[in-house]
Amino acid sequence: MCLKIAQRQIAICDELMILLTAMYVVHYLVFCFSVLSTWGTRACGWWYLPSLVPT
Repeated sequence: MCLKIAQRQIAICDELMILLTAMYVVHYLVFCFSVLSTWGTRACGWWYLPSLVPT
């Protein structure tokens, strides 16, 4: 979607992608810490790693 935006707006799109990535990482860390206190360390990686792999 970023590539379809006018060139003068690409910077805004990049900032949005960085924001979404940061939110994803924060969510991942929070999820991992909550999992560590319940199920153990394995679930942390197995829940999210498949979604991190580019298709």
